[in-house]
Parts: sequence; C-alpha cells; structure tokens
Amino acid sequence: MGLKQSETRNTFVFPAIFYQRPQYIAVTFPNFPGCVTQTKDNDKPNFQKAFELAKEALALHLILMQDDGDEIPQPTPIDKLDPDEVNGGAITLVEVVLPYYRMKFDSIYERKSVTIPKWLNEYAKEKEINFSKILTDGLIETLGLSKKTH
Repeated sequence: MGLKQSETRNTFVFPAIFYQRPQYIAVTFPNFPGCVTQTKDNDKPNFQKAFELAKEALALHLILMQDDGDEIPQPTPIDKLDPDEVNGGAITLVEVVLPYYRMKFDSIYERKSVTIPKWLNEYAKEKEINFSKILTDGLIETLGLSKKTH
C-alpha cells in the first residue's frame, strides 16, 4: 500500500544502489526503475557528489509523482531487495525533504532572448501577454511534459 495524494508527506527515505565504476558512480532506486543518475564520465568517482545527485534525482521523481497525483510506494526494506538487482552495488538509504527541493527546482530560471515579428511583439504587449509564461508553457507542451512540473 503506497501513499495517496491526499496523504502528502514532505520527507521520504528510500533505498538506493550505488555502483562504483572506474570513471563514475551510477545510482538506481529499486522502487523507481526510471529514477537513475550518475556522476559525469571521466570524473574521478566521488561518493559525495553521487549522493547529492541521488538526492536530487529522487526528490525530482517524487515531486513529479506528487504533482501528477500518483501513488508513492512504501520503501522496499533493504533485506527484501532483489540480490540480482543489487549485483555488487552498495545499498544506501537516501532521505529527501521535498519543500527544500521544490524551492531549489522552482527558483532556477534562465534568461533567453527570442526574435519575433515587431507587429506581434507590439500586439502582445498591448494585450499584456507574459512572454516568459507563454514560452515556458509552449515548451512544456511541445516536449510533452506535465504542466504541473513548472
């Protein structure tokens, strides 16, 4: 039995599997097969960096699930993990506090310059159109992303 949207929590702890490779560390989450991350190729493997990336990946995955109203599963107990999945990796518990990551992810914006026809610019300004919102919404739609992620 997982956590339903009406039971929204802010703090979660899930097992992660860290795989040390010669040039990077990869991280997977048994409860979330699509939630993976790794340190950059050719970096000297750094467990602290891998742990930070794991926290960000898990937080973003959980935020998207909450925003989409998906059920968040109960963490798999470490002794119940599939040995074939662990396969030489190191099991570590990863804790995330979602309000911190929501603030972190929501506050990162990048300035972009765009070129549009002058008449369109004037008409949009007259109608008090928010160019940033329109561009953001358009990119989200074009990329097939959830509107709730921004």
